Amino acid sequence: MTGYVARRVLQGLGAVLCVVTVTFVLTYIVPVNPAQMIAGPSATPDVVASIGHQLGLDQPLPVRYVRYLWGLAHLDLGRSYAQRTQVGALVASHLPVTLKLMLTGIACELLIGIPIGILSSVAPGSWWDRVLTLVAFIGVSTPQFVVGLVLIYLLAYLLPWFPLGGYGNGDLGHYVLPALSVGFAGAGWYARVLRSSLVEVLRQDYVRTARAKGVRPRSQVFRHALRNAMLPVIALVGLDLGVFMGGVIVVEQVFALPGLGQMMWQAIQVLDIPVIMGGVLVTAIFVVIGNLLADLIYPFLDPRIQYR
Repeated sequence: MTGYVARRVLQGLGAVLCVVTVTFVLTYIVPVNPAQMIAGPSATPDVVASIGHQLGLDQPLPVRYVRYLWGLAHLDLGRSYAQRTQVGALVASHLPVTLKLMLTGIACELLIGIPIGILSSVAPGSWWDRVLTLVAFIGVSTPQFVVGLVLIYLLAYLLPWFPLGGYGNGDLGHYVLPALSVGFAGAGWYARVLRSSLVEVLRQDYVRTARAKGVRPRSQVFRHALRNAMLPVIALVGLDLGVFMGGVIVVEQVFALPGLGQMMWQAIQVLDIPVIMGGVLVTAIFVVIGNLLADLIYPFLDPRIQYR
């Protein structure tokens, strides 16, 4: 197990390095001058050139890349062009918001999607299977901002049970509606994946043997089949760690949450390259961590899976 984890960590570091390299090159070949955007449209060429020199934009791309990697090796994400603050401090201030949204959103996905998937798989082709499948498809196809606006109107405007938006004091009440907005769409995917996996597992020989021995249908699902059927769901949870770290920009904008998504959106508008790189780096790291955790959980669900 230790050797496997060490190999996966090294592979993850390689993947993060590739993502950082590609993003670095793409941000610098964009035909927009960050110095011009900072200086403004009325700035003179001398002012733009001076700002570009202060930011190091007049240096060759390989030199800037090596300097950036050297900074990463010393845990220095650089300095924001627009806000003149350390990117690490900006990420640290926005990260807790997205972490809370990530955890509450994944919880909503699981709480909604898993029961729907289980109920749909019990009797494939039945009327409730068709109804629940329709609900899952509606969740998958409905844009998150539409769900968010409907929830705001129903549960924050007509029925003032939750705040309209904003971060407030950081209490969980501000995350209920955003989490439901992202969780409703994700729950559709979880339901469809779990249904397909559970239907396949319920047809396997060991479940049929349990059925022949008179094991109750509920025990067939929860004691014999569900644990193995959860493997693809665990994989989706690992991927969601990276998706949510990407910020769920639309949801954060709708509910005015100052998370990583909002930080990245503001940085993209002014081409604040260090902030963009910092957001991409954090997202890539969480994608790697999520996939690694998912792989480590597999043996606990299915003892046939062994890592050496």
